[in-house]
Order: sequence, then structure tokens, then C-alpha cells
Amino acid sequence: MTTPILDPLALDQLRPFKGHEGGSLLGNLIQVYLDLLPNRVEGLLAAHQEGDANSVFKIAHTLKSTSASLGAYQLQGMCQRFEDAGRLDNLAGIADLIPMFEAETAKVKAALLDEQKKLGAMPK
Repeated sequence: MTTPILDPLALDQLRPFKGHEGGSLLGNLIQVYLDLLPNRVEGLLAAHQEGDANSVFKIAHTLKSTSASLGAYQLQGMCQRFEDAGRLDNLAGIADLIPMFEAETAKVKAALLDEQKKLGAMPK
């Protein structure tokens, strides 16, 4: 059995809540995540390439937390590895993770866009 890209239980916990202006909290969270994701991914990859362990740590920590809140647990786990490497100032061991990280972020983005479409079709 394959692990879902987004855990439906995590999303279901957010569905009942209203966000700003009466919209869906889940929809708001997804939009903010999608808006920030490209810069965070770019920043993390650039920091890794530059050997900036502190920035890798900070960006990975933030992305890990927000990914977890939306049930993107595979991505959360990858971010944990980046965060740990940044904390230990040892980025050499995570270079092999980058292609998987990029692929997973693309999957998460696509899954969140699908979820966003479903939310748009739901009555408010």
C-alpha cells in the first residue's frame, strides 16, 4: 500500500473551520502554503548549494511544520532530514535527497491544487 501524498485525516481536521471572510480555513492554509512553497524550495536548494547550514536549518524547519499541518508527511520527513543536517552543520550527506525532495514538493503542490479545486466546488 502506498502512502498518500496528503493524509486525508489531517485535511479533514481542518475542514470544519472557517477562515478569513467566512471562507474555508483549509483553503486559506493551502493558498498560503502554495504561495510560499516556490521561494522556500528555491531558498533551501540555494542554501544547500552555498553550504549555508543555518539557512538550510531555518527553511527546512518552517517547511517541515507547514507540510505537517497539511498532512504532507513524506515531505515533512524529508524536511526533517534537511533540518537535522543544518543543525549539525553537515550538509554533505543530504545531497542525494535533493531529487526526491524536488519530486515530492511537486507531488504535494499538485495534490494541494486538486484539494483547492475540490474546496472551490464545495458550498461555503
